[in-house]
Amino acid sequence: MTSQEAGLSRLMAATQLLQGFRGDPGRPVPELWTQRLGLRRAKELWNRQGSAIWWQAWSTDGEAYLVLPATLLPGADRSGLMLTPVQGVLATAADPLHRQQLLQRLKAAGASQATSPLQRNCLSRFQQGPAVVWSSDGLASVSGTLAPLLQRASHGCLSLELQGRALRWQGVVGRRPLAAAPATFKADRADSRPQPEPLPAQTLLSLRGPQLADVLGALLSRRIIQTPLEKDYGIDQKARTTLSSRPFALQLIEQAKGPFQAGLEIQIPFPGDETRWRRSLERIESRLIERGLAAQPDTPPGEVLFEDPQRPGSPLVGGWRWIARKGQPAPALLSIGLGRPPADSPWRMAASMTPGQGLQMQARPKQLQALQLLPGRWPKVVRDAGMLSLELRPLPG
Repeated sequence: MTSQEAGLSRLMAATQLLQGFRGDPGRPVPELWTQRLGLRRAKELWNRQGSAIWWQAWSTDGEAYLVLPATLLPGADRSGLMLTPVQGVLATAADPLHRQQLLQRLKAAGASQATSPLQRNCLSRFQQGPAVVWSSDGLASVSGTLAPLLQRASHGCLSLELQGRALRWQGVVGRRPLAAAPATFKADRADSRPQPEPLPAQTLLSLRGPQLADVLGALLSRRIIQTPLEKDYGIDQKARTTLSSRPFALQLIEQAKGPFQAGLEIQIPFPGDETRWRRSLERIESRLIERGLAAQPDTPPGEVLFEDPQRPGSPLVGGWRWIARKGQPAPALLSIGLGRPPADSPWRMAASMTPGQGLQMQARPKQLQALQLLPGRWPKVVRDAGMLSLELRPLPG
């Protein structure tokens, strides 16, 4: 391991998020450089940096640290700066207090050794081009209230590459730190896949996956969620385990009319288990009626639609229906609507779901941001994106 890799490895362990950028003297000097180095020295070093990689780190104190290759700034040029040498790199703090805090975190983290193949792969990405690595705390600070839904990616390392007008991200994510990954895991470069079909104009988000636990596992493991599920709706541990293991597909759809900006549709297959879930849904229906909703009369068997009499016009607020999948005589697909009616036919993406597939997502961040439906402090490049496509696949090994 080079001294620069060793320094970056220690910073990864001591900070929440570390991002690498490629220098470009043809572009204006980044504001962080000017803040940490001063106008004259920042301009001089920015030109000297050329197209080499530099880094920015964030920690619990909220301040950003400028991280530069130690070779860029000889000892004679370091006076007056809040520098912390970390083997082959230099971390520049905003003030003496933040410098001291970084020193304490580095001491607590100890000497980090990249023993995991995934961590070594991440360090390689940081040497070759723009990349980002994060911990669970770093993801929480960026994603805000979405954090519980992103537990499968609570730690990760991605490289970034601009291809035309598209920004391509590739790397590894997981529930545990990369350093804790088994030695058998290999971070092979993902093979290219065909681009997914474009989303319909009103669809803000489309997500499908092999098991609901990928997005709801963290919520369903909390006692504050488990207790009302068991007490009020009869969904015990066995039922939660079954539910968590089911493949799913969901869509968030913009709505021009009605009390809700967007409505959510979910489809979950329950082959051979419809009767058990019908009983649970009957109990859920009773509880929702007790809490003020009204079930529409004269709906077909297996379908329940709810209105809210407390809102003007008693708008429809959701419901569910059982629908048949092609080639199956009995309804085996539960279709749920929240803020809109449930879909009355299987989506192609729901009908083709099989266990073992990866998690696939398409989203329109710019539209979500405009509707104030994108919580957190996501980078500007994400917030301004017209389309975001993501696929998570199991690693070999």
